[in-house]
Amino acid sequence: MRALAIGLALSVACWAFAGTALAETSIRGKIREDATWTKANAPYVLERAVLVERGVTLRIEPGVVVRAAGSRSALVVRGALAAEGSAGEPILFAPPRERSAGWTGIRFEAPGGPAPSVLAHVEVRGAGARPWRRFHRAASVASEVSGLSIRDSSIVDGGGEALLLAAGAVVDVARSEIRGHAGYAVWSNDADSTLSGLSESVVAGNRPDAFRVAGQLDASATWPATMPFVLERDVVVAPGVRLTLLPGAVVKGASSKTELRLRGRIVARGTPESPVVFTSAADDSAGGDTNGDGSASAPGPGGWMGITLEGFLGGGGGILEHVEIRHAGGLAWQRYGRAAGLASEVSDLVVRDARILKSAGDGVLLALGAWPTIERTEIRDCGGHAVFMTDPDSTRAALRDNAAAGNRGNGVALGGTLTRDATWRRDLPYVLHRGLDVAPGASLTIEPGVVVKAAPGACVRVLGSIAARGESGSPVAFTSLLDDSFGGDTNADGDATRPGPGDWGGIGVRSAAPGSLFRHAVVRFGGGATFFGAGATEAGLYVESPSLEIRESRIERNAHAGIRIWGGAPRILGSTITGNGIGVLATHGSAAVLDPGRENVGLALAGLTGGQGPDVAFVCTGAPAPFADAVSLVRKGGQIFLLGLCTEPVAADFMSVVMNDLCIEGSFLGRAAVPAAVDLIAQGRVNVDALVSDEIELDRVASDGFERLSTGACAACKILVRIGGER
Repeated sequence: MRALAIGLALSVACWAFAGTALAETSIRGKIREDATWTKANAPYVLERAVLVERGVTLRIEPGVVVRAAGSRSALVVRGALAAEGSAGEPILFAPPRERSAGWTGIRFEAPGGPAPSVLAHVEVRGAGARPWRRFHRAASVASEVSGLSIRDSSIVDGGGEALLLAAGAVVDVARSEIRGHAGYAVWSNDADSTLSGLSESVVAGNRPDAFRVAGQLDASATWPATMPFVLERDVVVAPGVRLTLLPGAVVKGASSKTELRLRGRIVARGTPESPVVFTSAADDSAGGDTNGDGSASAPGPGGWMGITLEGFLGGGGGILEHVEIRHAGGLAWQRYGRAAGLASEVSDLVVRDARILKSAGDGVLLALGAWPTIERTEIRDCGGHAVFMTDPDSTRAALRDNAAAGNRGNGVALGGTLTRDATWRRDLPYVLHRGLDVAPGASLTIEPGVVVKAAPGACVRVLGSIAARGESGSPVAFTSLLDDSFGGDTNADGDATRPGPGDWGGIGVRSAAPGSLFRHAVVRFGGGATFFGAGATEAGLYVESPSLEIRESRIERNAHAGIRIWGGAPRILGSTITGNGIGVLATHGSAAVLDPGRENVGLALAGLTGGQGPDVAFVCTGAPAPFADAVSLVRKGGQIFLLGLCTEPVAADFMSVVMNDLCIEGSFLGRAAVPAAVDLIAQGRVNVDALVSDEIELDRVASDGFERLSTGACAACKILVRIGGER
């Protein structure tokens, strides 16, 4: 009989079966010095827990069987374990002989630091009968050390988790099988505790076949596609740390409160065939039945919280390419008061060829002025807006070739104050859920094809500069949120609503900054709010700017006035102003004042209109000459309105009328129109003070009044006569 000094006690017995002698070595207590377990002395029976002390190496030869005596049997390694079998002679860690019984398993501890250990060509069977005390969880193999390598091995038929990782342990697994456990394939209590490799490995038949992870990731890691990663609680990627997800990787949130929070970087690069999927644990279509309930639950919006990139200590960023984010938006982020599938406070982010589906809140939320790149991304069936910006400075984001459908709002929602120069490019419609201010010193450039829609009461107020640079066939459109003719059904109500004049506030330009321009622009259904706290300023386009140019644009179907000029001298060239309450209303100031006695009016108008001539001429005098001037000055296709009462015949050049396709219309203001005019004045909708160019006492009408009119000393408008010192 052989003797072996191992720990506290050891016994060896010989058993005779059919003439063959088998040795059985009983092991208990602590192993305090290096030892080797041989095939000749096998099987080795673990009597309760056996401890390999720190600094000690236990070697197990190929073909050795290690059997548990009962459910409390375990092998605890504080030193090193070298269990290296071979393909022909694997090492077996077996449960007790009773089929119904299991054992605790193998645990690697590191009280004095990690020691390299290896399980090669090893089978661990029937473990996980009792929980490990420190973790309160059962597992076949538990590790707190990063020096463990598992290769060409099997961990099967356990009563708890297959692998339990703790204390930041990184375990290398290759060409191995993890199968048939009652718990997770891998359970980690720390995001830094993970597996490296998993190459050519099989994970199947566990409940679930998944990697459970929670906590903060303090070291860069790569998550493969071998099995889904389940976020049991929040996972936080620390500053300076990078999380990489390989094509086909699946990440699932366990509850509506679970999020992936990035203070470092994320690199998730899928492929069209193998996207990286972020979804709810109830979603069996990606990664299988991760919550282990079969078909008892179905995924829906809000199954988990989503992904957020924080601007923490400068923030991180990353790339999300060929990814899907599904069923998120379960809980609103407290800092924003909104839920979303993807939220970002950082600009160093590229989202490309992605799909964001069925979020309970917004698809994408951009905060703190973040301006990432989002291109060729589909945002569909979300309970909020496709994109929501808490700060208009986020409109500096590069948005290209994106699509939105089935969301509560199929556009980019924003409002507030734009403080930095921004360029809006053609993509999803921009939706003003509240007013937008362009601050002094800031410039907003809008490229061809951009659609801007506004909710009721919202308006655009420009104190800096705005340049809406549309093109023929690709205008810049400013319209109502209810207008589906531009940008589609942005409010997702089908044809339940129709737009109308006054649906939104309109655009107010109050700036001396040069360069403001509306070219090939459409402004429609505005006029529903006042600008800059002033009364009676409702209009589709309200102007207090000396340098604004409106060229080849359409101002249509606005309440009150299409264009209301309160000051300055805007240039209106080649534009169509139609269907408004009033076309152009100069309530204060005028576009230009020309004195026929001092300048060539024809040349001046040609200069103001780019050589085309004015669109409309109003002849308000009874003299014949202005009628002839009007025929010669208006552009081809222009209009002439005759309002004055001429006392003598007027010679008409009808050939010019025909050749230039002119429209001539007369209008007479009779007594019936006076009450309506008085009402307009009483309502403050007509600023009559702006019409008064001078005032004079009654007794000085003959001596001074006619002199002032004839010399042009006043601004060619009206002289108010005071009677008894009263107006």
